[in-house]
Amino acid sequence: MKQVVNVPGQKWNGFIDPDAGYEYALVYMYSEMCLLPIYKWKNVDIEECLEARLFGPQGELHLFRQGDELIASAISEVGKEDIEKVPANAEICVYDAIDRIYLIRKSCRAQVSGRSKVIVREYISYDGDGQALTARTRLVDLR
Repeated sequence: MKQVVNVPGQKWNGFIDPDAGYEYALVYMYSEMCLLPIYKWKNVDIEECLEARLFGPQGELHLFRQGDELIASAISEVGKEDIEKVPANAEICVYDAIDRIYLIRKSCRAQVSGRSKVIVREYISYDGDGQALTARTRLVDLR
């Protein structure tokens, strides 16, 4: 079971928490899709960015366009010792989790040499009848 903090979407202020542990970014732009190490994020043209997922083992920052604005939502896994640091607008949920591994398309491997697979975590919830469903997904790491 994973204790997960969901921070709902709000206008992005351009800040990326350096302590969040993001290691990579999957960026969808008007002209291309790229996967890059987080230290190359500063080279991304934000005006061309449609959507981005900045991720690492601890969590993911999801950026997406709504009109002319970038909206940010975040998901992170926390331990009991971190509960007091959770933002007031966040929701804390407990989920089962399944990690799945997928091949990265060849055109996205150039900037992450030596990496050919992405780990995607599915957070599992249960409906009133006890049927499992995927409540949320996020990118976790590359291999």
